[in-house]
Amino acid sequence: MSHTATDAFWHVLSLTDPHAQDVPDIRGLARNGRHLRASLDLASANGLAYAFLERLTATDVPLPAEARRRREEEARAAARFRATVSALNDASRATGVGYAVIKACAAVEHVPRDIDIFLAGEGREAFLADLERRGFRSAYRDEAEIALAADGFLRTDVYSRIHYLGRDFVNGGSLLGSACPGLNLGAKFPTLGDEAAYLVNSAHGIFGHAAMSLLDFFSFNDLDRRIGGSSRVRGIAVELGWGQVLDRWTGRLDALRDAVYGKRIPVTFPARHGRMFVLDCVAALDAPRLDPRDAAALRLSLVWDDLLFASERTGLDGVVRGSRTLAGIANAAGHRLRMMRGDRKGLYADTDKRRWERSQNPMR
Repeated sequence: MSHTATDAFWHVLSLTDPHAQDVPDIRGLARNGRHLRASLDLASANGLAYAFLERLTATDVPLPAEARRRREEEARAAARFRATVSALNDASRATGVGYAVIKACAAVEHVPRDIDIFLAGEGREAFLADLERRGFRSAYRDEAEIALAADGFLRTDVYSRIHYLGRDFVNGGSLLGSACPGLNLGAKFPTLGDEAAYLVNSAHGIFGHAAMSLLDFFSFNDLDRRIGGSSRVRGIAVELGWGQVLDRWTGRLDALRDAVYGKRIPVTFPARHGRMFVLDCVAALDAPRLDPRDAAALRLSLVWDDLLFASERTGLDGVVRGSRTLAGIANAAGHRLRMMRGDRKGLYADTDKRRWERSQNPMR
């Protein structure tokens, strides 16, 4: 990691980590354009641009034009978040159907790129019909998820199961029963209780994303403190056949905490899990095992993730995404992987849903 990248990491940590012990040199950072840009880019890549810029602004330190522009963009996105939550709450009141925001982070105020909600099967269609009357349209739909879009709102992904690799990782019937009030950017909404959130976010963190952002890291640190450690929820994971997977995940979190807070080693975030870690987690699942076709599709998905990651670092991602051969392979296995890996932002990067996502936000 370069000197600039190292400084950016500690700047972002000191300004956005709720439990940071460092006193940030905000004036020095604001005067150093190169370090400020690197820090802002790192914060943006980790879902922390809003928190980073608000902390800078609160000190009355003059911001350069680029930082002011980025803050205005975050403010507009925050307004879309509040409008989306308001529409969801109105739909819930109008239909009497409960919902819960999932994969949320209560540790840091932030502007999410989209909103994920859980809806029980009963009443789901009435809820969706009400949202349609409010301007939402179904942009993508399959057995794994429904993606809704509307002008002036954030994309909203709707789930009725927490389902990866052909199995449920959480009892969906219990999720809404755990719902409690949530708050972000001044907007109130129902979200999951701490223990349910830890389980859902863990399953999603392993099998739904190729890497862990700093926002994710802060969220898990916060949830771990709230529930008093993962041992409080391990029994539920054991009952559903993924207790050993949760052990591997908490081990990964502990290793990152030791590096960042214990040894004071700068870590590259988003922190990629790596192919071997995910395959080890798959092997740790209780029976039934994946059949050979699913196992092959999963390995292909992980190879594709690695290829995209390497191409983005070298500036060749356009070439990789534009390859008809590679896109054909991705599309051929895309449906199987969507069923296996829920809303995985991995292999199906060039299938219909991923192309639609990129059309809404080219930075995704």
